[in-house]
Amino acid sequence: MKKKLLLFLCMFFCLAFPKPVCAEEFESGGTGLQIMIVLDCSGSMRRNDPSRSAVHMVQAFADSIHAENLEIGYVAYNDTILFSSPPVPMADTAQRQQLKDAIGQVAYTGDTDIGLGLSAAYERMSADSDARKALVLISDGETDLMDGASRTVEESDADLKACVERCRREEIPVYTIAFGAYDGNEEALKEIAEQTGGENYTAEVPEKLIDVLYGILGKDAAYRIQEFSNGIFAGGVQEIRCTLDEPYLDEMDVLLISEREIGDAFLEYGGSEIVMTKLSNYAVGKIEKDQIDDAVRELAVYVTTTEKQNLRMFLVSYRKLSPVFRMETEVRKNEPTPYWICFRDGDGNVIKDEAFYKRFQWKLECGGNEGPFLEGQDTLEMDDGILRGTVRADRSGSYGMTGILSDELGEYTFRVPVTVSNRPPSGVLPGITCKAYEKESSFDLRQYFEDADHDSLRFALTGGEQEAAELSLTEEGILRVIPVKAGVQSAVLTVSDGEDTCICPLQITVMSFWEMYGWLLILVLIVLSAAGYLVFRRLKQRQDTVSVSEPDLIAEEKRDVRFCGKLDAYFTMLPEHEEEIPPLSFPLYKVRDNKIIVGDLFQKYPKTVDSLELDGIFLIAEEGRRMILYHQSEAEVMIGSTIVCRRLRYHVSFGDVIYITSQDGTYDLEIHYVAVHL
Repeated sequence: MKKKLLLFLCMFFCLAFPKPVCAEEFESGGTGLQIMIVLDCSGSMRRNDPSRSAVHMVQAFADSIHAENLEIGYVAYNDTILFSSPPVPMADTAQRQQLKDAIGQVAYTGDTDIGLGLSAAYERMSADSDARKALVLISDGETDLMDGASRTVEESDADLKACVERCRREEIPVYTIAFGAYDGNEEALKEIAEQTGGENYTAEVPEKLIDVLYGILGKDAAYRIQEFSNGIFAGGVQEIRCTLDEPYLDEMDVLLISEREIGDAFLEYGGSEIVMTKLSNYAVGKIEKDQIDDAVRELAVYVTTTEKQNLRMFLVSYRKLSPVFRMETEVRKNEPTPYWICFRDGDGNVIKDEAFYKRFQWKLECGGNEGPFLEGQDTLEMDDGILRGTVRADRSGSYGMTGILSDELGEYTFRVPVTVSNRPPSGVLPGITCKAYEKESSFDLRQYFEDADHDSLRFALTGGEQEAAELSLTEEGILRVIPVKAGVQSAVLTVSDGEDTCICPLQITVMSFWEMYGWLLILVLIVLSAAGYLVFRRLKQRQDTVSVSEPDLIAEEKRDVRFCGKLDAYFTMLPEHEEEIPPLSFPLYKVRDNKIIVGDLFQKYPKTVDSLELDGIFLIAEEGRRMILYHQSEAEVMIGSTIVCRRLRYHVSFGDVIYITSQDGTYDLEIHYVAVHL
């Protein structure tokens, strides 16, 4: 009773206070970005860009870019360094304005020394910052230095090669832009980008620089740039409207670009007018976070144009939400591990908006080609307003898992260290004892060994070349033992799940007939010799007297003993015309008496009781969890390989098998005495 109460309490506390799941949260986002813009201001640029639109586009980029965690530096070069500025934070309005003014002051003149310009930009980056760094090289041609210049082409190329190698080692990508009517070796720009992990672009017209520069930024910011108007307008005040469909924005910038100077311009949004900042060929209007209202679905742009003025209008939308990926980082192989993804706003509140989450695509990878296969890795479902998924890894090890959540405004990357553990197989095969005169014994190893990770097990057998037995192992894990002669034989069984192994030493003992039963025969001979004629007379007297009281006398002697274990019965032979009898089991420990007539156990099968004379076979409980077998039938009764004589007591222990055969040989019955663990 106490044991049951203790078990109940353990189950109650396990269910009431389950072990907490130790999941970790990972946020997407880096430590910021430093961009160094390197602009070729040589004389050839004057022919490609007479209105200096490229300079204005760089200014427009610096003016309209979202300021969060962003620093921009600038180097203008020809055959010398015309201007250089280290990266300055765009969140600082004064420094942003100083950078814009400095960009616009440089004129196109002189030769081209790309090695000098790129090296100067690399040196101006902050070595102490943890921010991701990138260089953007804008040029309309390759290095071209006149005779008599302070540097040679070879010196410039050497500086360029050294700078590219440093950027490659430090994982600083160089993005190259072949500008305008490019007259150099564009393959050289492509090689610079490829060696450093950047990309190469072409901007035939200055206005395309905006698309390229924002494209580079897109790796580090959630933004969307959409051109909502591009046309030639008549003179006067123009009204252009733009539909808004992005929720949860932190900033919207309207950018106007023209080859001519732009006239007065302002925005109308949510009932308010916002004056746009103008600088020659572009104008920028900002709608800050505290002005944004998701209920407002449209804005209007009012701008004064001259006759036949070309005007491109862009809406740049920024979103700064904190995406969170939550999952356990120590997982079991082949076990499903849940994870979820959500966004938090600036106050740390979880956004539960099913329509918003449906905008995103999800991709999850683990360790590239060397990592495990992730079952269910790209499947997400909405639950309680957020995204949930389950992943299952089929290989152990430590991996870097990368998840990418993307929509039209960009992508969020989660990098998660994951340790997948494998549990080795477990189990043991007990020592094998067989008789020399047996034909074969077989063992299904899958019944003895298991794998907690549900891996398929493979078995291998080494050693066992001795001559006592022949050992063989099938692909299905069946161990076959064929005795050859008496002796002891050793072998080693290796069990593998594909990653870890379990080593199990085996000992096979083959016993001869004399080793198993010789002692019994000798003992019988000694007893018979000692008893002599007295024993013979006693047996003779009892043979003539059918005594049904002998089992009762034995039971009386053992009146304080009760049965243990159970009997499992199998009919191994039946007459052809009789229906097969299934295996039977009789729980002895439930019997209150200490004597059983075997025939009473088989009352459902009266023919078998009569043929096997089971009513003349008795079982009496004995000390030591054993039984006494006593019979007075004419059937052949054996315990193991020992013949049980009539009207004699024989002891039966756990594991013993009683064989009963009818006189005519049509019925065979096996009764196994088996222990029961309660």
